[in-house]
Amino acid sequence: MMKKLLKNTIVLSLAGIAFLILVWGIAYFFVGNEYVLPSPWETALAMGKLLGNAGFYAAFFATLGRAALAFLIACVLGIGLAVIAYLSPTFEKCLRGIVAILRALPTMAVLLILLMWVSHDFAPVVIGALTLFPLLYTAAYSSLCGVDEKLIEMSRVYRVPQKEQIKGLFLPTALPKLLCEGVAAFSFGLKLTVSAEVLTFTYRSLGGWMQDASLAYEVATMMALTAIVCLLGAAIEVLGVWLVKRWEESRCG
Repeated sequence: MMKKLLKNTIVLSLAGIAFLILVWGIAYFFVGNEYVLPSPWETALAMGKLLGNAGFYAAFFATLGRAALAFLIACVLGIGLAVIAYLSPTFEKCLRGIVAILRALPTMAVLLILLMWVSHDFAPVVIGALTLFPLLYTAAYSSLCGVDEKLIEMSRVYRVPQKEQIKGLFLPTALPKLLCEGVAAFSFGLKLTVSAEVLTFTYRSLGGWMQDASLAYEVATMMALTAIVCLLGAAIEVLGVWLVKRWEESRCG
């Protein structure tokens, strides 16, 4: 069952990518100008050149590391504060306004301010963590609130140890939804990190390479870098589907 689901997910994803490439090819045919819109073939050649460049991998893993660090910071803060908010309604009400403010922060303005305080390498991490925190906090808090109150009350009546409540009640109910939201947040955070790197001229990063390609007017290289980021985000989301289904199957049996 698990292999069939994963196979179907991959097949459908590849079909969607093939459709986008077809639309891209048709658009190129009508535009007829590689400096406006390069063809899929030219972009594939540019991608091959990137994959053959050792410097690209240093930029790739630097960007991935920034995205992972931003996600980790947001995850620890979001889940930790969500647990406290779940246990303390007063704390949840106090935190509600802060989360709303963070959700409404304009990315560009925050980046400009951050550049006066932190380095170009760390600014994308901070903006990523600030943006992902409200998403992960809300996901964690709503997942905890989704646990059946009757089951919680029953576990208290029968004096079920807190460790067993977490293991047998909270995790099975909250974790699948949190995993789904977390994977989507990480994929979004990766794209956000690249955008922040472009705006901050971050050295040794995918965003920095995009900025260099833009200045040199290498449109095919820009498209190739964009395609790589999109493919990586899609792969992360497919992995998320697999992890959730794997968890559910392990619980069932």
